[in-house]
Parts: sequence; C-alpha cells; structure tokens
Amino acid sequence: MADENVALLERLLSEETERRDRPKSLCYEDVSLILVRVPNTGEDLLAMAIKLIHHKGCDDKPKP
Repeated sequence: MADENVALLERLLSEETERRDRPKSLCYEDVSLILVRVPNTGEDLLAMAIKLIHHKGCDDKPKP
C-alpha cells in the first residue's frame, strides 16, 4: 500500500511540473531554519521546515 502511494505521489508531482512547462522551485520565504534545544541534554539541533504548497500568485511575473 505504501509503495502504491509513493508511486502515485511521484506520478502526480511529475505531471504537475510537465503541465507548467518548467520545474517549480523553492523561494527563500518557503524555507525556515530553526534552532531547537533538547531539554534533557541542552544540545542545540538545527531543524528545517519547508512549505511545499502552491500559494496564490506563485506564478505571477514581476511587473517592471
């Protein structure tokens, strides 16, 4: 079941980029780097959050 879901997701993602005639890319505002402190050890860990959704206006071209 999991392999079927992965295959479906890969197919849908490739169709999405093919229909747009170009691959999508991440913008800096879609990526967040966060330092998280582990309470038990006091160790700091670097975490990353990536927004992987298409937001309204993401394909708008900048106006000169």
